[in-house]
Amino acid sequence: MAEEKKKKKVNYSGAWAEAKKLIWNARWRLFAGGVLMLISRLAGMVLPASMKFIADNIFLQHQYQYIKWIAVATLRRRNVAKVERKNGSYRQRTA
Repeated sequence: MAEEKKKKKVNYSGAWAEAKKLIWNARWRLFAGGVLMLISRLAGMVLPASMKFIADNIFLQHQYQYIKWIAVATLRRRNVAKVERKNGSYRQRTA
């Protein structure tokens, strides 16, 4: 190894300028992606919140009249999934 390759030094100011240019050109797509990620995170809180409602109001406070509405919502979702499968708009994952 008589000749060793010298590493190029990184031009940080040029890299930063290029990164700012890329971000500025894609700012609306980045904003839309951020909004979609926020919606996804908020939607992830729905199931725990609904389970808390079910546990607190139905089981602990004995408000059994809500069971009817939970059953209706569950059956509606099942029927929508059936229609989606029938029409082919619902794709099951195959491994």
